[in-house]
Amino acid sequence: MNIFGGHAPYSLAKGDWDSRREELWEKVLAVLKTQFPDIEAKILHRQVLTPLDLERIFDLPNGHVHHGEISADQMFFRRHSPQFADYRSPVEFLYQASASVHPGGGVTGVPGHNAAKVILEDRRKWS
Repeated sequence: MNIFGGHAPYSLAKGDWDSRREELWEKVLAVLKTQFPDIEAKILHRQVLTPLDLERIFDLPNGHVHHGEISADQMFFRRHSPQFADYRSPVEFLYQASASVHPGGGVTGVPGHNAAKVILEDRRKWS
């Protein structure tokens, strides 16, 4: 089982993630135990990755797997900036397709699919 809790803050009011990692684990475990009282006995391995770890390991800004918030001001045509919401970048023949571009977050493949359609459309103009 993999538990993805992408709602932990990057900055903590007190302390830091390196010193509070186990506290996060204990809170997650307490919630799991409300539904699965014997879950601790079933856990063979655990790894707790905080937002700081995600930034360090995967170069995700502020540990955000969606490259930004999933909020109205950062979704759809506003992602990552309105003038580049058509998958084209300011660099000729460089296209954008990732969780940081329209329609935003998640590992859906939709940004890649949409970018491919734009590339095929533009390709007709290259000849």
